[in-house]
Amino acid sequence: MMVFSEPAELFSGAARSLRILAVADPAAPSACIDCLVEDGHDLVLPVDAAEATGLCATGWPDLILIELRGSAAATAETVQRLRAGLHRWIPLVVITPNGRDDDVARALDAGADYWLPDSTSACLLRAKIRAMQRAADDLGRREAEQLRHLRELRERQTTEQELALALIDGIVQRELLRDSAVTWRVLPSARFSGDVVAVARGGEGMLYAMIADATGHGLAASISVLPALQIFYGMARKRFTVGAIAEEMNRRLKALLPMGHYLAAAILRVDAAGRTVGVWNGGLPTGLLLDADGGILQEIVSSHVPLGILADGDFDATEEILRWSTTSELVFFSDGVVEASSPGGEAFGIERLRRALAASRPG
Repeated sequence: MMVFSEPAELFSGAARSLRILAVADPAAPSACIDCLVEDGHDLVLPVDAAEATGLCATGWPDLILIELRGSAAATAETVQRLRAGLHRWIPLVVITPNGRDDDVARALDAGADYWLPDSTSACLLRAKIRAMQRAADDLGRREAEQLRHLRELRERQTTEQELALALIDGIVQRELLRDSAVTWRVLPSARFSGDVVAVARGGEGMLYAMIADATGHGLAASISVLPALQIFYGMARKRFTVGAIAEEMNRRLKALLPMGHYLAAAILRVDAAGRTVGVWNGGLPTGLLLDADGGILQEIVSSHVPLGILADGDFDATEEILRWSTTSELVFFSDGVVEASSPGGEAFGIERLRRALAASRPG
């Protein structure tokens, strides 16, 4: 790499010296290059195209000057290669020895911004550079303003998200999830998730649990779950049936959620003394009742429409009653588990989940 940088009085009207990447034939000295050095610009002549491409990738130059004496095709290829390596707009000038229209058009189509004949006078070259400098500076000011707006927007979004996250965490009442009878895990793909698990005790040995999956992703999905959580905790404390809880959730969500949004959920009420479980499953994958060895005693299919879709008169609040006589486990999950895919695109699937459950120790 050859670097030319000589102190000189800058041309009139120039706000600053420029860093110029000059791709030229070393055997053919250029009057334009000599002029740029005289005007005090920092000039770099790469030894080959690979070095030039590397310098472009770092965003080093303020201006790229291409002056090749070979074919128009070679010049166009160099222009295209350098332009492809840029991460931001940098003025790219081509100096051609003949100025034929088709050669100029080829260079411009490849990504050049300006064309100058090799006979360009020093006065005209300096004027062209001043014009390009003004364009680049104006673009830089606009980019800086856009970045400032983006930073302000990101700061506002961060503040709003922190407030929303604190609100959601408060409503979820995560301390109740430490119940020894329940094992759970939520692995969101983002900071906010439409998947939620809730647990509450209703007194006299009654354990309530809910797993819900809202349509969509992110903050919008998380907000959709909040009305259902409030209803769940309030009605569980009063020991309502799961059918009554589902009915009230559906009524509230139907009134609040916009068209196309709903909540798939499984609501459970476990009566340890009576060894029964009341289940309402609307839209979640089939739940499983397992024995102590992980064998499937019963499948709890979704026999209801998700919450927030049907009007009161069409909603079915019928719950399914399960009974157990030996040590058992209930397993419910959202579709994110079985739809999780391998790097090759193969879904995990229900059969793999069943085999994993069978191979796991109780709890």
